[in-house]
Order: sequence, then C-alpha cells, then structure tokens
Amino acid sequence: MQEQGQAKWPIYFVSKVLQGPQVRYQAIKKEALAVVFVARRFRHYFLSFTVIVMIDLPIHKVLQKLDVA
Repeated sequence: MQEQGQAKWPIYFVSKVLQGPQVRYQAIKKEALAVVFVARRFRHYFLSFTVIVMIDLPIHKVLQKLDVA
C-alpha cells in the first residue's frame, strides 16, 4: 500500500484460483496459502523493503508451531 496523507491506497494486486483440494482448505489455511503465494511472487520486494502483512486471522500462531508449519 502507498500512504498519501491519512489514506492508504493499494498499488498492486495478485490473484490465484484455488484448485483441487485447496478449495476445501479451512479459512486459516487459505490465508496462509495466500501469504506464501504473495511472498514468492514479491520476493524481491520482501528482500528489499520492510513489509507488513495485515490479516484478520491468527496465522502467526500457526506458523510459530514447527510441527504445523
């Protein structure tokens, strides 16, 4: 997102069509899949800049468990 004063505007969109068993994933797994997809797609940005991922599910709790991650 790009900040202009108090407003934040998206500057890039990506999309992915869920196929096969991905359609039946729980919401938290779909969000984790989205974060992984975007991280791979925008790897060059993630390596060059500080990136804050804003989500509405507690994925960080899932990703901190080594057996689940």
